[in-house]
Amino acid sequence: MKLRLILAAATCLVLPLAAHAQPVTGPYVSLSGGTSIANPMGFEGYTSHNSGKLQFHNDYAADTAIGYGFGNGFRVELNGNFYRNTVHKMKYASGQGDSLMNGGMNTYGPMVNVLYDMDVGLPIFPYVGAGVGYQWQKFKTPLKGAFDSVSSTRGSFAYNLIAGVSYPLPMVPGLSLTG
Repeated sequence: MKLRLILAAATCLVLPLAAHAQPVTGPYVSLSGGTSIANPMGFEGYTSHNSGKLQFHNDYAADTAIGYGFGNGFRVELNGNFYRNTVHKMKYASGQGDSLMNGGMNTYGPMVNVLYDMDVGLPIFPYVGAGVGYQWQKFKTPLKGAFDSVSSTRGSFAYNLIAGVSYPLPMVPGLSLTG
């Protein structure tokens, strides 16, 4: 019993040292996946003068990047992303009630990001950053009534602010769990 306790304590002390990584130096490639959470989106009808908000279900997201780490915590990357959100409800501002919907919105495009990884002396590495780029949104949903569907793709300038935490996985060098 005491031997197991000593081994468990030794493991807890050794793991943070084994997981400790240095800031990225040189070129790197990243690939990530997760969930996309969209805020409700306002709308205004052209012919019916209705307005309100579209509500979305959480869906999937994918992100990939190639970058370069300068070894001092700073890194720069070219990033491509794809975020999917499924429309599930149209809430009218006039109090007419809600309409259940299907369809969705895809957001995708390139970004250039600058990031800074902070070495805080723990097995986790907080990071912050910002980026600029161009994003397209493709929206398609069937509607009840006069139209069969609404479909549109538009693009515009985009920016992002980035904050997260990275935990290097000691069993696979170069692989991190991020949030």
